[in-house]
Amino acid sequence: MKTTLTTSTTTSTKLQNPLLVWGLLALLAGIWGSSFILVKKSLVVFDPAQVGSLRIFSAFCFFLPFFIINFKKIPFAKAKYFY
Repeated sequence: MKTTLTTSTTTSTKLQNPLLVWGLLALLAGIWGSSFILVKKSLVVFDPAQVGSLRIFSAFCFFLPFFIINFKKIPFAKAKYFY
């Protein structure tokens, strides 16, 4: 019996402007790098549990709109463990 491996192709939006790509990469690196500095400075005032809770809560607030918008797209009928 012969098995064939099939791959699905998805269309994705590609950024055509290399300057925009490098700018977004620099922005991402700046945000990522500044988080270490902000955590170090905030540990002077708050204890580690408070800093961790604040980071988790701020990530929750950031992702909540995306979850609300895309919640209707989740195929719950295909998942057996929901019923």
